[in-house]
Amino acid sequence: MLYDTFRGRVIFPIKDITGRIVAFGGRLIDGEGAKYINSSDSKLFNKRRNLYLLNAAKNAIHDKKRSILVEECMDAIRLHKCGFTEAVASCGTSLTPEQASLLSRYADRCYICYDNDKAGQNATLRSMYVLAQNGINVQLFKLFKGKDPDEFLSTNPPESFEELLKLARPLVLHHLEILTPAIQNQGTRKSALRELFASLSQLDVAEVLQYKLQLAEVTGVPPSKLEEYFSRKVTNKELTAMSTPQNNRQIEQPFEAALCSLMAKYSECRLALLNDRLLNIVHNPTAQLVIDGLLHNGVDQIRLWRDIGEFEVLSLLARGEEICSQLEGMSVMEKLQKVYRVLCARTVNGRIKYIMAKMQKSQATTQELLELQRLKTMRL
Repeated sequence: MLYDTFRGRVIFPIKDITGRIVAFGGRLIDGEGAKYINSSDSKLFNKRRNLYLLNAAKNAIHDKKRSILVEECMDAIRLHKCGFTEAVASCGTSLTPEQASLLSRYADRCYICYDNDKAGQNATLRSMYVLAQNGINVQLFKLFKGKDPDEFLSTNPPESFEELLKLARPLVLHHLEILTPAIQNQGTRKSALRELFASLSQLDVAEVLQYKLQLAEVTGVPPSKLEEYFSRKVTNKELTAMSTPQNNRQIEQPFEAALCSLMAKYSECRLALLNDRLLNIVHNPTAQLVIDGLLHNGVDQIRLWRDIGEFEVLSLLARGEEICSQLEGMSVMEKLQKVYRVLCARTVNGRIKYIMAKMQKSQATTQELLELQRLKTMRL
């Protein structure tokens, strides 16, 4: 008995880069089976070397100096209808180096948005590394829970989609965010660090090290040691050992430690921040203790810590001194301003993330939505 390959599916003609129809893709309408299937490979068609709508998008990608990569044909079609003519789709297949190479011909920046399910998240991460290895600056942007670009743009204006693109995250920070819970869990910490460091080693050193302070904050590895590792001066085993907390001590936050060090060493830094709500932007309990003590007792508090051998505090201050020494070419106050700005930005981003999570569950209040708009403006 003969069966139609694309039975029960919406069929999309797939064109090559010149505009010739070379195959078809089919999306399941209802029932069981693969969500997407494509024509079999042939002399005319190789799915590894084609992207849906690239023939129509290539000029826009070149002009806008960016591409938008989505998973499904319907997503790409909807994006084109809404003015995002730089969009292409991988037709439900894992992105290949050949496809990434095609995109790199027209622009070196790509925004990627795949499905939010576990399979989609795994495919997103794999695709981001494939794109990065082909010299593309890849950024991930997320839609509200359960929505894909087609569904999102059917109920929201294009301007809302453009706003989401502004919130896109680079590959290094996206992978770090995914693994943060595992890194902070003692049972999975070592394997998570091995995965992170092995993956990031595939990237250009400069691309990774521009986020060394964020990496240090989560992993507990000093920025200088991260530089050595990604320059292949230390081994993975040594790096993992450096990041192992002793006696279950909380991992220090590099910029929090730097702030404490500056306040401990320079009276002008304490005076500059005397009336500020510093405890709202630091999370480490030891850092909070140091700041509170310095604001109330100044250098007398430092002498007390040294006299009683307060290891946690002295270790934090030494760590902060190391971070500050890496901020070369800056005056003391310039270092203070940089550290303070980073900590404030982290607080703002954390609040944005919290409110957006409530939005996804339809739990955000009107006041929180107004606050979100204000915080986004602050971040920009």
